[in-house]
Amino acid sequence: MPANFNPIFSIAPRVSSVRVSAAATVSDGTATVGTNIYLAFTPGTNGSYIQRARFSLSESTMSTASTGATLRIHIATTNTGTLTTANNFLYQVPSIGTSLFCLLLIVEYYTLYIFLFD
Repeated sequence: MPANFNPIFSIAPRVSSVRVSAAATVSDGTATVGTNIYLAFTPGTNGSYIQRARFSLSESTMSTASTGATLRIHIATTNTGTLTTANNFLYQVPSIGTSLFCLLLIVEYYTLYIFLFD
């Protein structure tokens, strides 16, 4: 059997991140990219695989507790402009609880496993 010289996914991973600075108040994804909905990943031309999404607390003062939140992950067919219900869909809605600040706990992640092929 010949070796796989053209694998489905490349060896070099595409790792990306985004800082969410304003919340979207709608749940259907109708928002403007970069204003109140944020682009976290753009697939490659030959397809991509998303294993997980990680969320971490980021505050200007790390001596206070965070608040609970509902996170919405949308998958869209476009990555610029205003999203509508025709070009995106709601994928998952995880809820996270409050987190207390601790000097021993440097970073606390909320990991959501996705396993999504494009």
